[in-house]
Amino acid sequence: MDLVIVLGTILNPRSDDCVDYYPRGALVLKRVGKSDGFRILDLTQHKIALDKYADSSVGSVTVLDYSGKVILPSFFDSHFHWVQDDVCLKPKENLLEWLSNYTWPHEALFKSERFSLEKAKEFAQKLRQVGTLGGAIYGTIHPYTVDLAQEWFVGDFVVGNVLMDINSP
Repeated sequence: MDLVIVLGTILNPRSDDCVDYYPRGALVLKRVGKSDGFRILDLTQHKIALDKYADSSVGSVTVLDYSGKVILPSFFDSHFHWVQDDVCLKPKENLLEWLSNYTWPHEALFKSERFSLEKAKEFAQKLRQVGTLGGAIYGTIHPYTVDLAQEWFVGDFVVGNVLMDINSP
């Protein structure tokens, strides 16, 4: 497949106060090289895309019809600790109490590489499900939590460990 045409309602934010809105839109994607990657070739109206690309002489065309669904760009989270996912909703009126009572005990579990691998796989799935495909993320003080994030998280992420090993368990 050389082209993919994704049909649906498309919102494309351009700035804080401007968005392109295509109620019957089409996102035209073109395969990049021999990889599974794609680049946006066109963003237009449904009918225009089908007229222009559906009979394509550029190769095969796949049409994905998500009419009635909203299509958005992926999300970017500028700062998160993936290893804190299980404790992020715990009460946190006081940061130090939250760290002491929930975060540090939970992060200590990541000393097990097997536990870390399972959590990385789970969190990678969560990222994909909500459309977060980029950001700046932190593991624990255990170096392999960085390696696992780089291996399992799909998208463009800057990954590092916290390096906080003084006065924390």
